[in-house]
Amino acid sequence: EIDEARALVSTNDGNFIVVGDTRSTNNNVTNNNGAADVWITKISNTGNLIWQKTIGGSNFDVARSISKTQDNHFIVSGSSRSLDNGFTNQGENDALILKINSKGNLVWQKTIGGSKIDFFYDAVELNNNTIIAVGETSSSNGDLTENKGFSDALIVQIK
Repeated sequence: EIDEARALVSTNDGNFIVVGDTRSTNNNVTNNNGAADVWITKISNTGNLIWQKTIGGSNFDVARSISKTQDNHFIVSGSSRSLDNGFTNQGENDALILKINSKGNLVWQKTIGGSKIDFFYDAVELNNNTIIAVGETSSSNGDLTENKGFSDALIVQIK
């Protein structure tokens, strides 16, 4: 199957967390809820697998970035097409943002979108604990009420 790594960040213990997506259901992938899941792996500084987790519903859910938060958790951004397992969706792809703890467990997740394709490519937490996420949108309804053309830049502030 297809397994993709898209971003990594160092952890406080000198290792790394890598995010991407997986379509696999065997070998190092112990669970897959559907077509593709957000795949989160922790690897040692020598590349050995420490643990791995998947987060997703029955459709395509993918991660494109990870960044550390002030409370030593992590913000992951990407896109989701799922309508189950805690995911909501207003159209094709909704922009996805989620927070995980240092063990890869989900703290919270949120989707933002409309009836077309919406995607987050990166997200960071600012000093005031506000999260800024950036991506692109083709929607002009749902959470995204304006579109100036085929695809617009998407910048969202989450408190």
